[in-house]
Amino acid sequence: MTSAAVIVVGRELLDGSVRDFNGHFLCRELTAAGLSVASLVMVDDDLERVAAAVRASVDGGAALIVTTGGLGPTDDDLTLAAIARAFELPLIAEPVAYGLVASAYAELASRGAVPSGAMTPARAKMANLPEGASAIANPSGTAPAMYLQIQGRVVIALPGVPREVEAIYRSALSGAVRALAAGRCFVEHQVIVSCGDESVLAPVLADVTAAFADIYLKSRADAFGVTVQVPITLSLAMDTQCDAEQRVLACVAYLDARLKTIGVEVLVSRRER
Repeated sequence: MTSAAVIVVGRELLDGSVRDFNGHFLCRELTAAGLSVASLVMVDDDLERVAAAVRASVDGGAALIVTTGGLGPTDDDLTLAAIARAFELPLIAEPVAYGLVASAYAELASRGAVPSGAMTPARAKMANLPEGASAIANPSGTAPAMYLQIQGRVVIALPGVPREVEAIYRSALSGAVRALAAGRCFVEHQVIVSCGDESVLAPVLADVTAAFADIYLKSRADAFGVTVQVPITLSLAMDTQCDAEQRVLACVAYLDARLKTIGVEVLVSRRER
């Protein structure tokens, strides 16, 4: 299965000032598209550390590397320079990116959101991309995203604002990501059972896993007690949607039959993705 790596950049995430919504969003979207997310890492706003994280993703065999954060106008926004460093590329002023940034600030100035739409050096910095990269319009902000094909893989750099990440992904990237997945699809099903002790479920889950080794099976208990409900997630990526759905449903039926043998009731059984 084609693998992906997600790199979330920002000291504000590491010191706990801001929660990471982008990593969660991207992992869900990439998985749903049929990719296997091999790693999710959080990195400081540091040129060498971000470059090292990109190189580690390359060494790990990721066909798709997605970064978020560090595309803005300030000195600590270093992600594009780090990607250039990782692949030994120069940073260049990319004309399309420059036009996108200029248009964004002109629009902000026209409605009084900023005092001037002039392209200052700080604003122009957001249009400096690794050589060979292309700019992707940001419908919700000023910093364009970046798309780079290099060494047989795709590298995408997204801004750090969650609404911008989602807007860019849905408007410009979801189709390209699905194409990278080469037609594979992802199916996820959830079963919720009445069981106050997850250890009771362990032998059954081991049996189901042995019978359906291709399906990822995970229980997520967070408490104990007679009224506790435990969600069990079953997920699978395959070449066709129909095959994946049939395989997961067969596993659900097998799980249900095994749970009945230990007196555990299934309260909910539903398709999640």
